[in-house]
Amino acid sequence: MHMQYLLPLLLVELGSPLSMVATTKSAGRSRARPIKGPWPAAYPAKEHCSNCGLCDTSFVSQVVDACAFLRDGMSRAEAMEERVHGRSRRYDDQHLDEAHFGVFENMVLARSVPSVEGAQWTGVTTTMAAQFLAAGRVDAVVVAGATDADPLKPMPRICRTVEEVRGGRGVKPSLCPSLSVLDQIADDPTIKRLLYCGVGCSVQALRAVEGSLGLEELYVLGTHCVDNSPSVEATRLFLDAAGVSVADDEYAGRSQRVASVVLTTRTVLRISWSATWVRRSKAMAS
Repeated sequence: MHMQYLLPLLLVELGSPLSMVATTKSAGRSRARPIKGPWPAAYPAKEHCSNCGLCDTSFVSQVVDACAFLRDGMSRAEAMEERVHGRSRRYDDQHLDEAHFGVFENMVLARSVPSVEGAQWTGVTTTMAAQFLAAGRVDAVVVAGATDADPLKPMPRICRTVEEVRGGRGVKPSLCPSLSVLDQIADDPTIKRLLYCGVGCSVQALRAVEGSLGLEELYVLGTHCVDNSPSVEATRLFLDAAGVSVADDEYAGRSQRVASVVLTTRTVLRISWSATWVRRSKAMAS
C-alpha cells in the first residue's frame, strides 16, 4: 500500500503484544450469563451505554471495571497507557499534543493509493487491516461488517481472509456491538494473534479484559468515534429528515459516502440518542 499524506482519517493505536499470556484458551474462564434484556434499559450504563457488545458476552462479569461509562469511566485509559504502549503520555511543552491525543510516535494525514472502492473515504483502515492478515502478522481481524439483509445494520465479523476484511469497508452509522464476538475469540484455539478494529469505548473495554482472552498478541486499529445513531431505525429517520435517500442495493459506494457525510457533518443536524428527537427534527425540516 502506498500512503500519501492528504486526508485526515483515523488515529492508530497498534498496541504492544500482551503482557499477560494465557497458556490454554478458555482454561478456567468464568462463564457469566450475558445480558439478554432490552437495550439500553437492561444494561449497566443505561442511557449512557454505547452498545459496545461486552455485556452480550460472558465477559460482562468485568463490566464494572471495563466499561467506559461506569465509575471512573474513560479516565482509566490513561492508566492503561504504560502497559499498552510502554510509557504514559507526556505533558511537557514539547509534547502538548499527547495531552489531547494520547501516546503516539508519528501523526500523519493519509490516503490509500489506489483507493478501496466502496470505502468511506479511500480505505486506509481497510487496507491496513488487510495487510496485517496478508502478511501473516495476525490470525484474524475483527471488523464492523453489516448484516446480509440490511447494509445499514452493523454486525461485527471475525475475518480470516483479505476478502472478508474488505467486506467490512465503509461506514455503518449506527452503534455496533463489536465486542460481542469475544466469547468466540476466547474459545477458538486457532486465534492467538488478533487485530481489532473499533472505536475508543470498545477499545478501552477490550484492553480491560484482554488478559482473559487467551491471546498471545493483540493489536488495535482505532477509528474515529463521531455522532452515531442508536439504531438502524433512527438512522433511516435521520436520513429521511435530511432529505437523503439511500437505497439498500446502492449503499456501497457513492450513496454510502453521501450518508456518512450527512451523518458526520454538524452543519446539517447532530444525531441524537433519541429517535423522538429525530422525528421532531423531521417535522421542523418540513
